[in-house]
Amino acid sequence: EVEPVAEEKKEPVAEEKEVEPVAEDKKEPVAVEKKDPVSPKKEAVAWQMSEPASFETREIASEIQAPVAEELNTAARRVEPDVITLRPSYKLQYGILGTAVWLEVLGIDAAAIPVALLGAFLFYQAKAVKFSFTRSSLIVSKPQKKGPDVVVGEWDYLTWSNWEMWWPRVPILVYFKEIGSIHFFPIIFNPDELLYCLQTRTGLPKESYPSRDLPEDAYE
Repeated sequence: EVEPVAEEKKEPVAEEKEVEPVAEDKKEPVAVEKKDPVSPKKEAVAWQMSEPASFETREIASEIQAPVAEELNTAARRVEPDVITLRPSYKLQYGILGTAVWLEVLGIDAAAIPVALLGAFLFYQAKAVKFSFTRSSLIVSKPQKKGPDVVVGEWDYLTWSNWEMWWPRVPILVYFKEIGSIHFFPIIFNPDELLYCLQTRTGLPKESYPSRDLPEDAYE
């Protein structure tokens, strides 16, 4: 008997897939840096660190350096001194003498004369007494024509418990309290310098008082 021949099994042919087109790389346009024209001032600054430039550039460089040098000199002068001696102020004395004149106009001589004498006395005291705030204490002294000043009193800030100024806007009187005693002084000195020293040197700053900076001419 003839055996049947086995039919060959044909494998299915895979269909060819369409090849997708490759996306071309999109090149972003390269930004071209635009260089700003160099200003004369920039050229002057660059000149200080590189090659010499024109005469005009040298002049501009000098103009740039001058304010910086002045600022540095000012900062050097503004180093706070260890001892701040209050400068005299005559506002209170003039106010008292004005009151004496007003009393005289009103015909109240009994009051006008004592008030006028008080104003004259405070004029003298402003020149005859010095108030100096050091880093650690308040010193009241009398300057001498020859020799060192005579110290009238010295109060260490560590003994202070309080101080007040009446009134910051119209300064007339200042007081400070230390252990066992209270001291009052008429404000016959620069009130801004006085308030600055009370706020910064006594160790008893007060937020209720307006802030004051030491006047620039006080550093001289």
